[in-house]
Amino acid sequence: MSQEDLAFAANLHRTEIGMLERGVRIARIDTVIKLAGALKVQPADLLKGMYWTPAPVPQGEFGVRDSEEDADLPEVDRG
Repeated sequence: MSQEDLAFAANLHRTEIGMLERGVRIARIDTVIKLAGALKVQPADLLKGMYWTPAPVPQGEFGVRDSEEDADLPEVDRG
């Protein structure tokens, strides 16, 4: 599916699709839902392998696992 076709199906601009693909832009939750609908998948499928670890300062860590077996994520201290 081309960026243009996906953008049209998701009611987004083609340049936004390119920015999301390159990691220049982070998708809002409504964008994830639009993309999932256009791709005919569940929104959770687009989030598989992603994690976030909160930090004690205002910054956290966000990343994407390379595979399902790569589940050695940092432990989260829930205080």
